[in-house]
Amino acid sequence: MEDSAACDDNPWRRTPAELAASLAIWLLLLWVFGTFLDRPVATAPNYGPLRADLMEYGGESGGGGGGGAPATVARAKAPEPVKSVIPKPVEEPLSPEGIIPADKTE
Repeated sequence: MEDSAACDDNPWRRTPAELAASLAIWLLLLWVFGTFLDRPVATAPNYGPLRADLMEYGGESGGGGGGGAPATVARAKAPEPVKSVIPKPVEEPLSPEGIIPADKTE
């Protein structure tokens, strides 16, 4: 027969060990994530203030080059229409034996 001590499985006897193991695992995880939060954040280098100026070109017309005719846009040619191809219907359907009818074989 089996030993009665080997089959005696009482969940209440395992509970303190399970609680201690889970508490240790959670404390370890919180400590590891806490070290990530304590790390200094990498900052971008300071290049100083940015200077931006607006520049205006041309006169009252707002165009570049100081006058002349306004620019024209070249239009692309319209594509040629596609010719539709209608297939010719087959005059005689092929026989099940193939291209040559069975009655014309020699």
